[in-house]
Amino acid sequence: MTNSSTTQADYSSTNDDSHGSAAPSGSSEVRKAARDAVDAGKEALEGAKHMAQEGYEGAQQLAKDGYEGAKQWAKEGYEGARKASCDASDSVKEYIARHPMASVAIAAGAGVLLTCVANWIFRK
Repeated sequence: MTNSSTTQADYSSTNDDSHGSAAPSGSSEVRKAARDAVDAGKEALEGAKHMAQEGYEGAQQLAKDGYEGAKQWAKEGYEGARKASCDASDSVKEYIARHPMASVAIAAGAGVLLTCVANWIFRK
């Protein structure tokens, strides 16, 4: 902030060598130092802004990578479970086709067992 008009603060008290004339003080150095400090503060803020932006972008990328990883893991788990259930279903169908009488006996035994368990539970 420059000011073309001089103020009382721009001049120090009389200088012994100048015999009563007002001499400029160190206020121009003070203004320059203040400008330099403001510029340094601006640079520090820009650096902090840049670091914050990088941190935000890094966190955003980590979250995105985590989401994509979880999504892939869930998809693989679903596909694995679906394949396992299809394999189990195919295995049961094969067993029934190869051993129809044993399959009927197993189903009858499971029915009797479930009936006994249900009677036991509902009698209480």
